[in-house]
Amino acid sequence: RSRSQNISFFFRVRFIQTQGTSTIASIMGNKQSSKPSGETVTTPPPEQTPEAAPENNTVLPNPSTIGSYLFPFIVTSIDVVKTGPVEHSRYGEGAQYIEFDGKIKADPKDDDVAFLLKVKEKTVHTDGNVTFEGIMVSQEEFVKRLVSEGKKVLACIHGFQTEPDSWMEDCQQIQEHDAFQSSNYIVLPVIWPSVGKVSGVFDLLTKYDQEQAIALQAGTAFASIADVGLKTDLSIMCHSMGNRVLFSFVDSNAEDVEGRFENVFMVAADVWEEVFNTRVIEDSWWQNPFNYNNHWKDTGLKVCKMVKDTGKVHILSYPNDLALTGSSVENYNRRRLGRYGKAGQANRGRIHKDCADRLVGVDYSNDGDLIKKADPLFLHSYQSMPKAVEYYASVMGKLSE
Repeated sequence: RSRSQNISFFFRVRFIQTQGTSTIASIMGNKQSSKPSGETVTTPPPEQTPEAAPENNTVLPNPSTIGSYLFPFIVTSIDVVKTGPVEHSRYGEGAQYIEFDGKIKADPKDDDVAFLLKVKEKTVHTDGNVTFEGIMVSQEEFVKRLVSEGKKVLACIHGFQTEPDSWMEDCQQIQEHDAFQSSNYIVLPVIWPSVGKVSGVFDLLTKYDQEQAIALQAGTAFASIADVGLKTDLSIMCHSMGNRVLFSFVDSNAEDVEGRFENVFMVAADVWEEVFNTRVIEDSWWQNPFNYNNHWKDTGLKVCKMVKDTGKVHILSYPNDLALTGSSVENYNRRRLGRYGKAGQANRGRIHKDCADRLVGVDYSNDGDLIKKADPLFLHSYQSMPKAVEYYASVMGKLSE
């Protein structure tokens, strides 16, 4: 299929045809942030003495989480702005107060990783954008503090077109669910740069390609927290294109990834459904040399090996996922794992022998109403719906039984 045909097909897909370009921004990623607009509230940086708010009509009390900590730990490769050194030695040498924009766009050169503590909202602007603040520390200090909590960690990696504030909102829904509140868990948002909202179908196609490239780069940055799994119980949840961040991380670290994670949750995975197949892992089937594409090769096998002996790779899928329908067109017309799950290939006897017992299929075919409630437009962003969160908690909870 030619690219012009792809564009025509993409335009006919129902979620574009019926919703228009104003809602395309959440395709392949997360839903829009629901933070309030039309008000501005400012709070002091962490660990500093509060100051009175300016007396003007633009500053209003806000019943949201302004001024309170959202997450004790965040890892990100987006740009953060240093606002001054932290005077307290307990945060380690070089600690800095920082700020970042909740809707910051990607810089292709972003490859530095920031380790953040005590992240909270600072300002909700009149346009609805949120400025966050926190404390940036060294990787060593970050890992030391995370491990000292003595809790199970769920690192959460977002997908396409997802801005920091909306991903933090999703992660907060997971953290505040009863299944996590009553247990010994920490939700750790992992935020990689987004190229920003799209303005139309052609912009969507261009930015989708750009974000695929950024996802590969972000995988290298994710390696910075992988060692945490050697010191505490670390599981990861990847949504949509966040699974490519995962695969990129695994691909770029060769054998060093074995036995790092307790469990991996691949939710609505925007990767080829055959990544765990023998013929792909061994690169053993004929392809047209003029259209050859087997980017991941044995990466699927490495993903299976990166979980510990007691862990599994859990594939959460929904066959009517509209966003992944469009993704397959942009990716050599190859079906996506997030639609067909483990069964799509296991039933054909194609799963690699070393992956067969490591993969767990979680099919939401009979949960269409729950999926629609979570994401009524695209049936794709269900990673924080209660049933999925309860599944994460039940699997992670087995580690202590």
